[in-house]
Amino acid sequence: MLRGRIISSPRHTNDIKIPARIHPRVNPWNAADFFDIENIRPEPVGFRAIIDDITDSRRQLVRDTFSGLLEASLLKDQDTGMHIARVNEYSRVLAEELVDKPGYSEVNREFIETIGFVAAMHDVGKIRTPDDILNKGASLDEWEWEIMKEHTKNGAYILNRYPSPMASQVALFHHERWDGSGYPYSISADLIPLAARIVSMADVYDALRMERVYKPAFSHADALEELEQGIQAHFDPNLAFCFLENRSKMNSIFENISD
Repeated sequence: MLRGRIISSPRHTNDIKIPARIHPRVNPWNAADFFDIENIRPEPVGFRAIIDDITDSRRQLVRDTFSGLLEASLLKDQDTGMHIARVNEYSRVLAEELVDKPGYSEVNREFIETIGFVAAMHDVGKIRTPDDILNKGASLDEWEWEIMKEHTKNGAYILNRYPSPMASQVALFHHERWDGSGYPYSISADLIPLAARIVSMADVYDALRMERVYKPAFSHADALEELEQGIQAHFDPNLAFCFLENRSKMNSIFENISD
């Protein structure tokens, strides 16, 4: 059984307004009954409660739909389940540590809740990767590697309809590198969306800790050493230092969410 936070529902709303009239001649509602969904009051009652219920139901439907898609992708790769659970948690914890830090003003409660859900879907594009490439028990040939890299674009396409753009951004850009040496577009530094930079760091750390047919599992210390070597080249330096400052939390996540 998976332990720890695997998927936490994000909170997203659309810029929806209730129509000004529900009948061509009779308007039973006064101005106070009409509002932006963005400004729902803490304890809605009456008409507001109905709209709040609709919004919550829509949010849950979206969550369930994409959770089902995620489950389908897990059928393609049996090693993915625990990996995405941990990546979700690393990403959420790292985002929490960025609150109030200079340069990360976009990190707020909504950002944290969202990344705690969409980080799990960073590799959902692999659902379109051929099984013989995805599960190959050896290093990939050059042409196989080019096909594998397409999972970023496929994931962005699949998640394009998700309410928050963060989902498709994470899928598309989580293999980009700080120095521009990544894929699929070789963008660099702050051009890489923050959420993708966070998930990239979480993804690499966890991949290092996992045993693969082509490599042994790294210890926590060895994985951190590898990450330190990637500062300036692969990772946002400030983000990497924040990750390293919270090394004990990251190790606990790996140990607590396991088979």
